[in-house]
Amino acid sequence: MRNLWNLKDIESKIKSSPNLILEEQAKYFEKNVHDILYAKINNAKLNELKNSTYKLATSFSVVSPVLDNYTYVLFTVYSNPECNYPVLIEVNDDEWEDSEYECKNEQEFIESLTKILGSENTTEIISVLYSKSKNY
Repeated sequence: MRNLWNLKDIESKIKSSPNLILEEQAKYFEKNVHDILYAKINNAKLNELKNSTYKLATSFSVVSPVLDNYTYVLFTVYSNPECNYPVLIEVNDDEWEDSEYECKNEQEFIESLTKILGSENTTEIISVLYSKSKNY
């Protein structure tokens, strides 16, 4: 019997997937905050009545173990399980001018994440959680 699957390079094909990019950013985050806080990435299937365009929600949260595992969802990425793009990023902060980012490809996804993760609002939230967690 012959192997008819074209999956020899599957690991290289998934390197630019949104979830792997989020996991990479979670590792950078934890290193920067000296493991006082950690990032949690959670996938959930969406009810089709709630959002007809996307079927999967991936939340990116910051967790403080010393504050009784207090969890703050920074943003949620909406996608479809069978394809990487498009995705919709929804920021969980009322202070944002643009709370949604539609990303058609990896470049747009990274540009949107750069805005969100590097913003003053995100930095302030992380700083406060870090301070309260470190001095607890």
